[in-house]
Order: sequence, then structure tokens, then C-alpha cells
Amino acid sequence: MKSGRMRPDLYPELFRVEDNHWWHRHKRLVVHQLISQFAASTGKVIDIGAGTAKILAELKQTGWQATGVDSEPKAISLARRRGVKLILADLAKPLPFDADKFDLILCLDVLEHLENDQQMVREIKRVVKSDGLVIISVPAYPWLFSYWDKMLGHQRRYSKTTLNQLIKASGLTNRYLGFFGFFWLAPAILIRYL
Repeated sequence: MKSGRMRPDLYPELFRVEDNHWWHRHKRLVVHQLISQFAASTGKVIDIGAGTAKILAELKQTGWQATGVDSEPKAISLARRRGVKLILADLAKPLPFDADKFDLILCLDVLEHLENDQQMVREIKRVVKSDGLVIISVPAYPWLFSYWDKMLGHQRRYSKTTLNQLIKASGLTNRYLGFFGFFWLAPAILIRYL
């Protein structure tokens, strides 16, 4: 699988379930809460690895100027059905944007797909405004890495320490680092090891 890409056959399923599935709804709720807590106002937002662009469509409705990139043509066409235009881009290469362009950058469940996650975080640092906000989500607990991660095209999972080191090495300042969905950990452990 090419670095930076989710399996193409999973995009139609993502589009179908993203509106109502509890996991996706909870993740978007957490992201919206972080935006309302840390972002000064609306402005230009980019979603890197936007997938089918559900969260971008929501942000667009609240006044954000929404842009997204994804490396999969199926994502581009599905995002159009949500009224969001995505740019096709190889996420293993530099982002096709000028420096200091975005007030908000979302990179949700993308870094784990990339061979060179550090290069992407440096690119995020380059295109975010100096007073901008970056929200990154990644799968946690490296010891939970399993066949499911491999099937999804993941290269790794992260600990708080490894993610924090990655963020600091890029020159970004970490204002908050935490877990969401922690109460799902026990069932996940049970399922993975059965």
C-alpha cells in the first residue's frame, strides 16, 4: 500500500456510516469541542487526509472556509456529494499550499498511515499561521497494534510520549495532549486478545 493512503475500498463504507456511527460522531464532537475551546474564531481550515469530508462539511456550515486534501480519488468524489471540494495530493510529499496559510489544521487519523510522519508534521507547521490551531488524532497504545491496524494501512500506533516528541521536533507547541474514547479501552483489549 502506498504511504499515506487508506485502503480505497473502505471509502464508500466510510461515507455510508460516517453520519451516524457512534465512533465517528464522538470523534467529531471531540474535535468541535477542541475548536470551540482553542480557536479564536472562524477562518481558513484544511483537513489533511479529509476522507469523505464530513467534518469539513460541518465546519463549512458554521462559517469556516473549508479546504481538504486526500490521496484517494474516491474520497474526492464522495466529498463533492457533501458539498466540499478536496484537492488530490500525495501526502508523502509537501503540501500544495503557501506557508502561514491556515488558521486551523485537522490531521485526523492520518499520521499512522505515513512512512514519514515527521515530514507531514513539519509540513503542518509550515502551512499553519503562527497563531493557528492544529488538531491531530492518532490511534494510541502501540501494544494494541494488530492485524486490524495492518488491514487499515497503519504503520504504527502512538504513545503520548512518541506523539509529543513528534510534535515538539516539528517546532509546534503542544497546548493539550490527551485521550478520547478511553472507556473503550477495556473492550478493545478483550476483543484484540480473544
